Amino acid sequence: WLQMTEKNVYMHPFGSLITNVAAKAKLAQKLDVDTPQNLWLVVRVGHSTEPPRSERLPVSDIIIS
Repeated sequence: WLQMTEKNVYMHPFGSLITNVAAKAKLAQKLDVDTPQNLWLVVRVGHSTEPPRSERLPVSDIIIS
C-alpha cells in the first residue's frame, strides 16, 4: 500500500461490504462466489492525485488508557 501511494496509486475500500449483508450478497452473486463471508476487502485501485485526507479522530480520542 505504501509503495503504491509513493507512485500516486491509491486504493478506495468499499467498507459497506463488511457492514451491509445485502450488498455483500449482491456482489457475491455477481462474482459467482459461493461463500460471501470470504468477501471482506474489496477496493478500487487507480492512478490519481492525492485524495482528500480522511477526517479521523486523533489517536488520543480513541485510545482509552
